[in-house]
Amino acid sequence: KSLKKLRINLVEEEAKEVVTAIEGGSLSQVAKELCDLIYVTVGTALAYGINLQPVWDEVHASNMTKTDGSKRADGKVLKPANYKETDIEPLIDDQIRTGILRARKAALPDGE
Repeated sequence: KSLKKLRINLVEEEAKEVVTAIEGGSLSQVAKELCDLIYVTVGTALAYGINLQPVWDEVHASNMTKTDGSKRADGKVLKPANYKETDIEPLIDDQIRTGILRARKAALPDGE
């Protein structure tokens, strides 16, 4: 299997297990499946050589600009006027430039 297909399959499998656990109502099972999904997600980043910390920080900073947003009927927070979009590409470009990110970027668009 290609790296791309393997990672897609693993993430999809774990996401389905999270949904099943939530539907089942066991809080301990939900916690376990969420951890499995995080584990596979971090493993995917590692497989592509991505340092997630700066990306996480950027996404977190963006999400924190939503704190003043109103909510939809289902509870999702909407983006307020002061919402700040993420800017991930420069972070990845910097990882490539500094050699932190291994030459895996090419595997994403075309499938390894």
